[in-house]
Amino acid sequence: MKTKYTLLHTLIFTSVLISGCFLQSVHPLITEEQAMLMPQLEGSWEDGDNRWTFFRSEAQSPGLDIDQFDDLGDIELETDSNGRRYITNPNMYLVYIESIDGSENPSLLLGYFGEVGEATYLDLTVVSYGVDPSFENWHTFPVHTFSKIEYVDEQLHISIFDSEWIQELITYNRVRIKHENINGEVLITASNKELRKFVQKFSDEEEAFADPIKLNKVQ
Repeated sequence: MKTKYTLLHTLIFTSVLISGCFLQSVHPLITEEQAMLMPQLEGSWEDGDNRWTFFRSEAQSPGLDIDQFDDLGDIELETDSNGRRYITNPNMYLVYIESIDGSENPSLLLGYFGEVGEATYLDLTVVSYGVDPSFENWHTFPVHTFSKIEYVDEQLHISIFDSEWIQELITYNRVRIKHENINGEVLITASNKELRKFVQKFSDEEEAFADPIKLNKVQ
């Protein structure tokens, strides 16, 4: 069965998956123009509890109906010779995150890989194209989170920027970056250029990141 989803389900599952300590930004760290394809990371990865799938076509899709995005928003689709739909946007990925035991609603995100300095990062945001236009969905605001990507001993490590760490730096005036403090949580409002400069500066600081999510490739 192909899966449909709502924006609210995506937000709920994502908040459970990486709850508490991920830095959020109004603007992306990686724009489509700055992004690159990562063929070696395409497909599904698991950590025992959750499965992450990075894909650009129905051939790689985990049973997801990507036709729901046709002619909606910025996602552009075409059909290959086998009748399968695929994304034509350069360097764009759909990222499908699901609990292996099916206990949580799955999450569908829009992802871009790109380099900041010498490190590789993944920028994620909610896919808001074609979602259920319910009253509750109109009261959400799409933000970006970003993670450092490393390939270690045949594992994919996803290290999410830690909002508690940046909160402490801001509180004690040890860093300057445009932001808002909303209910005790930091929301970065700096431009893409400023954000990239900030991330590159602290890219080698272990304290800047939460413990990595360690994923193994599904054969």
